[in-house]
Amino acid sequence: MITVDTIAKYALSLPERPERKLAAQQHFDANGLHGVTFLTSIHGERFGLKTVNPYAVDDKSATFFTGFHETGIFLSHYVAWQIAALGHQPTAILEDDSVLESGWKESTDAALRDVPADFDFLFVGSCGLAGAVKSKVRGNVWRVSYGVSCFHFYIVSPAGAQKLMDGIRKAFAPVDLATYVDDPLGGHDAPFKRMKVFAISPRMVTQRNTSIPD
Repeated sequence: MITVDTIAKYALSLPERPERKLAAQQHFDANGLHGVTFLTSIHGERFGLKTVNPYAVDDKSATFFTGFHETGIFLSHYVAWQIAALGHQPTAILEDDSVLESGWKESTDAALRDVPADFDFLFVGSCGLAGAVKSKVRGNVWRVSYGVSCFHFYIVSPAGAQKLMDGIRKAFAPVDLATYVDDPLGGHDAPFKRMKVFAISPRMVTQRNTSIPD
């Protein structure tokens, strides 16, 4: 049976912020999340990476562009998907500012029992689930069609990781939004529309300095 303890776990962290990695490692260990491998994230500003594709989903003037920070996060998750796609079972991917709430492991293990065996993506931590388009599966698991964001803790299957990489071929928005919104300017068809996506509610993992509600 798949549990949090039996799957591979990767956390994204910048070497320029060693204090965050140390704090994350201590927090994970103290809350029962063991065996996490830290991946070296991409520093968008230092690499000089930002997209020239405007984000026109909310701003129809097409004058807003996703900046260095968001582009670095976007590409860091893409690297993690490459690793997850090569595995033989689901992989947990975290950001180093994840906050594990009491009971998070029991809730996540229960969700892994309740999702279909062929699930693609499971939000362990999320934002905006209350207002998302969703339907209850069983227990604490909901099938999500549209509207969930934040990628601070999720579990993705090898097939799901490959679908994300095959589907997101244009950087025009923060990575979590790009999974479920089309680009009005063309060139991007949201992969979540073709994936089996689920979320845990209530969320058991939050994110430091993020005020977006569940």
